[in-house]
Amino acid sequence: MALKYGIFPGIKTGETTDGLPISDRAVDDQYFARYHSMFLSNGVYGKTSDNFQVVAGDGLVVTLKPGDIFINGWYAYDLGSSTLTVPTPDATTIYRIVAQLDQIDRDIHFEVKAGSNGAAPALERTSDIYELCLAEISLSRGVTKITQSNIRDTRLDTNLCGLVTGVINQVKTDTLLSQMESWFADKKTANEADFKHWYDTFTAQSESNFDTWFAGIKNTLGSDTAGHLLNLINAISDSKGQANGIAGLNSNGVVPLEQGGTGQKSLPAFRNAAGLGNTTGPLPIANGGHGCNNRVDGLHAMGINWGTSAAPTTAAANSFYIQLL
Repeated sequence: MALKYGIFPGIKTGETTDGLPISDRAVDDQYFARYHSMFLSNGVYGKTSDNFQVVAGDGLVVTLKPGDIFINGWYAYDLGSSTLTVPTPDATTIYRIVAQLDQIDRDIHFEVKAGSNGAAPALERTSDIYELCLAEISLSRGVTKITQSNIRDTRLDTNLCGLVTGVINQVKTDTLLSQMESWFADKKTANEADFKHWYDTFTAQSESNFDTWFAGIKNTLGSDTAGHLLNLINAISDSKGQANGIAGLNSNGVVPLEQGGTGQKSLPAFRNAAGLGNTTGPLPIANGGHGCNNRVDGLHAMGINWGTSAAPTTAAANSFYIQLL
């Protein structure tokens, strides 16, 4: 292969069909790309922390924030945000959001690449295609909403993407990223251990409380709870109308004497059985009543007298006198 060199002043040797000059020292895009890649590394520019950052949007949509990127000597930028849609996973899948340099189509664009069997997809890096991974998204089967916790930012990983740096001041961001991920892993392990300790303690205490409670009632319920309750209900039903059982109506439709009733259906019969006198009139004096049909006579029968005259000098025994003024 001939030695390539430049950039030198050229002598015009002709023109193209569209009027552009032809020079004896002209260099092509490959020369400039190689030239720039000698002192600039691949990656996103670090002038802002959100340069082409991938963030969760609505549903399975992710947003790429504005940014600048450099791939093998070719440069691209976007002053506005753009979006990509992640396919609905039919199994646990790791997706990669990549910036792809395409020498065939002569452009740089973004794509969503899906992995398989729980592994992330490989990055294509050939003479025609070269990819940088901006982020990885891990989703379970059937997920319809991406959250920020599903997204792993890989911009600082120099093996996948990295930050654009110069020859003089190189920054190995993969070491920094490894340290950060190690710290997060330690914190995650510690938090999971704390939660497991709380969960184990809580469940053990709950089981102990339940066992204590159940031990207190199992003698009542027995091994067959439903069967034992049915037996208790049947025993109550069988005790109806029996001595020392619950009261119940007999074949005549009344509560029998042995169940605390009178065995009578009519009021006169009930009063007679209760010792109140077999009558529908006033309760007789012999049965604890006053034998009167109205209140006045009843009061008089009980020895309560009233009138406008003064009480007699000699009052009757067990009597009350009320003088109305």
